[in-house]
Amino acid sequence: MVLEQSTMAKKRKALATLPSELNDAYARMVDRIQNSSSLSDLGMRVLIWLHLATRPLKVDEIQHALAVEVFFFFL
Repeated sequence: MVLEQSTMAKKRKALATLPSELNDAYARMVDRIQNSSSLSDLGMRVLIWLHLATRPLKVDEIQHALAVEVFFFFL
């Protein structure tokens, strides 16, 4: 990942490895989220909220959306 690199040269090298196609970038992002064992559920929930939103969401809106837990009650 680019931001994890310690020097500008390493950041430039990491930038060169980024995918040029949107589908490839999305697949890499989902893969990174799923391989993050402790936060994979949270990451996927954020991705779903961003995908389903009808407009770009602000950080506090995402925080509020993630704070809600949906419970289904069957009568």
